[in-house]
Amino acid sequence: MNKNKALVINARQIACSNPFQRLVEQSVRQGEQIYMRVKMYDLIGEVVEEGIEAGWQYAHKHTDSPTEDTIKHCIEKYIMLGFNETFYFERNE
Repeated sequence: MNKNKALVINARQIACSNPFQRLVEQSVRQGEQIYMRVKMYDLIGEVVEEGIEAGWQYAHKHTDSPTEDTIKHCIEKYIMLGFNETFYFERNE
């Protein structure tokens, strides 16, 4: 490996703040394959939990006693926003 290529690789590693991305780049250069599996149950649980908390906070943002419908609507909205940020949905028309 020439000196310039080594400098570019080192600069990319330093600039990359994500340690997993650095591992992937190193493994690809070495010809290895990396396999990942998503812990879907944990991921969905986290999205729902964060959505409930954010929705509850939003429902109580301007009032101490929001209606039940307002609370439900806000929680549903934030759960769906979480799913939208986490997953890619293809629309079949």
